[in-house]
Amino acid sequence: MQPDAEVQLEQIKLLFDYTKFHIGLYTTVTAGYIAVMASDYGRQFFLQPSPCLVWGAVVMFMVAGLAGGIIASSCPHYPRLDSLMAARIAPYTDGKGLTGRTWTYVEHTAFWVGILLAILSVAFADSVPGSRTQS
Repeated sequence: MQPDAEVQLEQIKLLFDYTKFHIGLYTTVTAGYIAVMASDYGRQFFLQPSPCLVWGAVVMFMVAGLAGGIIASSCPHYPRLDSLMAARIAPYTDGKGLTGRTWTYVEHTAFWVGILLAILSVAFADSVPGSRTQS
């Protein structure tokens, strides 16, 4: 194997591991966020979050996971990182859809929009009567 090919293969392996980590992170963050927001503890300390913002955050986390899944499932089919980044990939098909590089942008953007919506869902929460004492 040529040195450049070895570097490209190592980069695609790193992308695969990095993306698997992100998918696990998205799953954990989503499950934890839903659990806290739906629990009595969450209602007591985080008030009543805005349902639209909560579901918006969950949807964005799911989009991030989908994009990560598309990237990770495509990695084994490409021996070079540059070929994966340039290829048009989508679920169940090749040659159609977004480029690998665009999917990485979708993944990261969706995750950070989800984080922002999760923060806003708490920041703009409505008070639950009796959950906090008035000063």
